[in-house]
Amino acid sequence: MKSRWFIAAASALALAVFACGKPVSSAPTPHDRNVLTYDEIINSAHAGSDLYEAVQGLRPHFLEPPPGVQPGSVSHTGTVYIDARRAGGLDVLRSLTASTVEEVRYLGPTQSQNEYGPRATLFTLVVRLRRPRPDTTFGVTLSSR
Repeated sequence: MKSRWFIAAASALALAVFACGKPVSSAPTPHDRNVLTYDEIINSAHAGSDLYEAVQGLRPHFLEPPPGVQPGSVSHTGTVYIDARRAGGLDVLRSLTASTVEEVRYLGPTQSQNEYGPRATLFTLVVRLRRPRPDTTFGVTLSSR
């Protein structure tokens, strides 16, 4: 009798422990090393700088060749996409103000090829720009005129 109660209690405890695990989410965690978020940029000293400087300070590995590839061994190592459009090489980051960016996502060689096909470069930076959020406090969108 006591052993059945013990087994039932142990089973309930095990179920409770497994049920309290981390929820599954596709959103990046705040410390995802392959994602740079607006909040991280704004809370750093790089908010007013260009995106290249912000990435260089906060995620320098975004600008380096993937592991196993010698620096300078290939002429074009990375491609930048801005809002799903191919924008060019890493120099494009200098034309963006860091605080206008919602997210920068790093895709390594395999992910880059899976997303953009066999012509993909060694790595890809996918930049998503911030969109102004309309003020609808009173049920109307306010104009900036």
